[in-house]
Amino acid sequence: MAMSGSPDFQQDSGGTLRFSGDLLLRTIGTLPERLDGVAGPVSRIDLSDVGRIDTVGAWVIHRFAARHDAEIDGLDEGGRYLLDHVVAADQPVALPQRPSNAFVRLLGEMGDAVVITFRTLRWRSSG
Repeated sequence: MAMSGSPDFQQDSGGTLRFSGDLLLRTIGTLPERLDGVAGPVSRIDLSDVGRIDTVGAWVIHRFAARHDAEIDGLDEGGRYLLDHVVAADQPVALPQRPSNAFVRLLGEMGDAVVITFRTLRWRSSG
């Protein structure tokens, strides 16, 4: 039976971390910091005693599992669905490159403003 409350975990000598409680934004507290202090290899994360899990809880578990190359099991169908979507969303975001030179950036912004002004004037004169 799943327990509720603040999340906790226990590590066994076989490389399994067993979680209990709720993995929710409002209950997560210092769990990420405590996970940073886990020593030794972790090959499996058991979530079968977790009561509820939200996106933040799934993210914390996913990131920890990725760092340790550990498999995650014990979630019900809804929890697995959420975790799978969190894992799929963990992709690097490509940011547009901005000119490093301030003058070039200013010139580009001025050019954009001129184009918008002419489009606005053309729209108003044709309407």
